[in-house]
Amino acid sequence: MVWCYWFKKNMQRYPMTPQGHAALEAELKQLKSIDRPRITASIAEAREHGDLKENAEYHAAREQQGFCEARIRDIEAKLGGAQVIDPATLPKDGRVIFGVSVVIENMDTGEEKQYKSLVMMKQTLKRVKSQSIHRSHVV
Repeated sequence: MVWCYWFKKNMQRYPMTPQGHAALEAELKQLKSIDRPRITASIAEAREHGDLKENAEYHAAREQQGFCEARIRDIEAKLGGAQVIDPATLPKDGRVIFGVSVVIENMDTGEEKQYKSLVMMKQTLKRVKSQSIHRSHVV
């Protein structure tokens, strides 16, 4: 029971939009159903060529398998700790918060750039004002 409490308390949470969650699920499906079998077939084919010590195809396929399996573990961990936040349900009170698009204008050049916040940013507007950018509005 103590371990379960420690695990829940220390488990990494990953805030993400519904679109980000869906993209990770799609990538995981691609890795498991298409890439993993293709790599396994490449390894089997390379083994048929004989001596594995000097078989570059075999070593390349094994390296690719390692990258694929690491990415699968990474995505599974992120999906397991996912905190899906729909930006449409967040209050629209002028604060820059997770998932909000912000347009920032450089007052010297007049150039505008749009940014989408992907992390919780409580102090963003204070930082933006301190960097002498004078106008911003939430889209």
